[in-house]
Amino acid sequence: MINKPCNVVLYCRVSTEEQTSIKAQFASLRRYCEAMGHTIVGVYHDKQSAKSIDRPGFNELIRKLEDPDVDAVVITHIDRLTRSLRDWTSLVDEFFSKDVGLICPVMNIDTRTPAGRGVLNIIMCFAQMQRESISENTKRALDWRRDRGLITGNTPYGLMRASVNSNKLIVQPTENLCLNYMQTRRSEGASFGAIARELNDLGYRNRKSNPFTHNGIASTIKSANRRNRLVDQDYDVDAFKKQSPQSRYDRKSISTMISTISRTVDDQGLHE
Repeated sequence: MINKPCNVVLYCRVSTEEQTSIKAQFASLRRYCEAMGHTIVGVYHDKQSAKSIDRPGFNELIRKLEDPDVDAVVITHIDRLTRSLRDWTSLVDEFFSKDVGLICPVMNIDTRTPAGRGVLNIIMCFAQMQRESISENTKRALDWRRDRGLITGNTPYGLMRASVNSNKLIVQPTENLCLNYMQTRRSEGASFGAIARELNDLGYRNRKSNPFTHNGIASTIKSANRRNRLVDQDYDVDAFKKQSPQSRYDRKSISTMISTISRTVDDQGLHE
């Protein structure tokens, strides 16, 4: 190991799921630098996943490496930078091209030595394997829930939970009417943008009470098609328009439409 004091920058990262705080990581790194006599010339951090290296703090760190006074970057663990072997290869090239070392005190790694660079590459292979294993396990768990009719992720548009903690989905009347309108108009050749404008003009809003958008309509229709959510046979576009929030027409017939939709869903057993 190279024990000569040098100028270093500190980098820390935590994801939203992790408990170890940024302050705890910095405290550990500062103690190390004080013990080794290193001078800290920069401090950077991020609070997000290492899946991507496009992170604000990390980007600032890379720009800091242009400073000729920076000799090394100190981190608590190598996966603070990235868990991707592909990204790691580009990072190593970036560091080496600027003659900047990478120091990880906990793992006793210093890439300013040949041995340190070799050990680091081996460890990154295992970090990549761990990330892929976690991803595969998550996918398997979601598939298991779907196969058993359990809800995964957000409740599909047009449906809602039967109760707060229920895994059973039932029709959400207003959303389902809007969904039928989207699918019907799309089958007639209307663009996603046109459908969004029509729904907004009729006074309808999306689940977050915001105006419908081109991308939102496209995503909703595609999601419904994947779930085989088809337009109800008795659906009437003209009746839907008359019952819109902007309409002055009598609203009594909407209950009949909702009842028809509910019966159709019950008959088809549309559960998540």
